[in-house]
Amino acid sequence: MLLACSDISVPSYFSGESLDDLKNAIGVDPRLAESHKNINGSRARITQFLAGAPVQMERYRNAPEVAKAVLDAAIDLRRFGHGPSIPGRLLVEMAAATMDVDLLNRADDDWFDTSLEYLLSPCRGASGPLVRVRRFPGSPVRGDEAFQVADYLEQVGRSARSSFFPPLAILDVVLRGIVEAEDLRALAAFLVERGRVFHASQVYLRALDLGDYESADRLADLLEFAKDRSGAVEIARIRHQGGDPAASANLAYYLYRSGQKEESAELCIEEFDLGNSKPFIKVREAYELDDNAGYGILEGRILSRKFPEIYSRIFRSDAPSDAARRFAEELGRRMEISMIEAVGLVNGEMELLVPRLRRVTEALSLHVEEIQVTHDRLNEYMDQLRSDANGYGEMRALRRKIEACEEAGDLERARGLIAEGLNVGSIGLETLGGHLERFGQQVSAESVERFGVDWDGNPRSPWDLADVRGANRKSLG
Repeated sequence: MLLACSDISVPSYFSGESLDDLKNAIGVDPRLAESHKNINGSRARITQFLAGAPVQMERYRNAPEVAKAVLDAAIDLRRFGHGPSIPGRLLVEMAAATMDVDLLNRADDDWFDTSLEYLLSPCRGASGPLVRVRRFPGSPVRGDEAFQVADYLEQVGRSARSSFFPPLAILDVVLRGIVEAEDLRALAAFLVERGRVFHASQVYLRALDLGDYESADRLADLLEFAKDRSGAVEIARIRHQGGDPAASANLAYYLYRSGQKEESAELCIEEFDLGNSKPFIKVREAYELDDNAGYGILEGRILSRKFPEIYSRIFRSDAPSDAARRFAEELGRRMEISMIEAVGLVNGEMELLVPRLRRVTEALSLHVEEIQVTHDRLNEYMDQLRSDANGYGEMRALRRKIEACEEAGDLERARGLIAEGLNVGSIGLETLGGHLERFGQQVSAESVERFGVDWDGNPRSPWDLADVRGANRKSLG
């Protein structure tokens, strides 16, 4: 009543100190964050935007079923890791794949266009729930039109749909409809986090087939962990043949792990001679899992192709001069040459070995530093996880619920909670594997962790690269 006859003047734009205050407050409310993000130069339509955000939510809540399914599909794509710009052809396929079948059958032929008309309409100064991505003059033309979810709605939608795990039909849409490597890698990581490692391997393979060598490393890791070491070698060779010097390190590692130890050693030596010590350093991880003595032999071969034993015999001796003399004597007898000639050969090889040894030492020191950096990052990640009161608390609460159900003998409920946690990425395969192994499901925890689960969350049987290729051929037609 007091405001019934009042005339409140609101400026068209905000600037100066008002914008500074907004910057300080954007962490408090996602609507303020988006209002700041949508500032057009010095023309800040803050009031109009804040008035529009509730309308966006209202339009989302009250949307026709089909339009809501389209918007949910866009939100899910972002949740799965897709970039902000979503091609229209991908959005229509994703909406059709995730929509209720009866709803899709009842929808009009122009359901997508009708939905866009509803979702693109502005909301009191803010955008509609969806925004058409404009192409500016000079920007590259890439496929059809694209759309973006309004930031505020995306944040709300991510939270509201966090427990939704999509139907298997989306996998074919992903494999056929996404061509950006970064988007494919993000979607594969989403699946790995939820235990669908076989399906993640399909996505990584698709990205590799499209020329993304970074996906090769991740696919090879999954294959090696799934005990398909020959498959890991095959993928590593593809990356290596692409000409990337860094790829030789992984190839050497997987060659050794697959039993091709001599080829692995030759690759390390060849690359070291070319100035690349990464394979020699990387393969050390494989030797440490198997044969530390063998790594010392490889080290000797790298330092001296002519006399591999010279490093262990002389440089590691407590009395190098005496060791060098004895080695020269043995060499003279073996080669049937004079002592003077043998000493000359040994001294010459030692002169060549010293700079190579320096390179090895520097490479190992750098490797130790890299391990420390990785260790520090892991600690930072764990600290961030613990500081996320909601996420960490929810994970611990879920684990306690699972344990309580197990203790009470309610295994069906425990399994359901595990499935829920796996689908949102809050618990890992080790929880499922441990549960199944403890309660007589005739499956080992190791098997579950190595091979993951199928789309429905059930333990998957062993698989290899041939299976992944076959599944992709079936999906791509």
